[in-house]
Parts: sequence; C-alpha cells; structure tokens
Amino acid sequence: GKGAVIIQQGDAGQTCYVVRAGECDVVVEDASGEKLRVGLLRAGALFGEVALLEESPRMASVIAREEVEVVAMDRHTFLALVESGGWDRMTVMDRVRMHAFLKKLDLFRGLSPQNMATVIGSLSVVRADKDQVLVKVDINSSEPTQ
Repeated sequence: GKGAVIIQQGDAGQTCYVVRAGECDVVVEDASGEKLRVGLLRAGALFGEVALLEESPRMASVIAREEVEVVAMDRHTFLALVESGGWDRMTVMDRVRMHAFLKKLDLFRGLSPQNMATVIGSLSVVRADKDQVLVKVDINSSEPTQ
C-alpha cells in the first residue's frame, strides 16, 4: 500500500523488481539524514538491479506512492538473464519484462532460470509505431508474410 518501503537504502540486494502497476518514489537519504525524492518509477520501470550487478548496498529507497504491483526477480535468475545477453540496460530491461510476462504463462512457469534465460535469449523485442503492420496474412495462404 501507499508508503510501503519496497527496498531500503543501505540494505543488501537479493532481488530486483519491475513495476507492473502504480507509481513509486525513489528516495535518497543524505549524510545529514535529509530524505530527497530523486525519481519516480512507473509501470515498466526496472529497479534494484545495480545492487545485484555490483554486489553493493542499495543506493536508494523505493517507496510506494500509491497501491503498487511489482514483479520480483531473484539474483540468480537476474544474473542468468544478464549473462545470456550481455550488459546493456535496455536489453536487460526488455529481458526482465519478458521474464515477468513468460513466468505467468503455464507453459513457461516451471522452467529453470537457465532454461528461461535460453528462451528469452531467443526472443527479440519488436517496437512498432501506431498503426504499423507487423504481420500480414493472405487469407488464401497458410503462411504469414512480413
């Protein structure tokens, strides 16, 4: 709920998250104890990954601004995704989102982190403009054309 601390600055990181719904504030406490809001996270935002990659304490707190839904990913799964695709923030965010989506599907739910990383590694993200046709089907053929 509102005000819930999802990650706490200074804590060890064992999990990263993707915001599915709602908004979260990113808050940093300075040396004098003053809390500064330094960011806002909305649906699709990845957070907590730096502590996993660098094995360092959390650099900020993330606090629910309202009722929020996040998807959690443990260190082992996250690192398997990173290692399967190299370190590129956008690639990692896409892979984390794919993981969050696929693990909801019965077909993929029971996969090991390594197998899930293999599946995700074989996928690609296609971004399309509004009204752009991605696949066109000829009703006289069983094969789609691109």
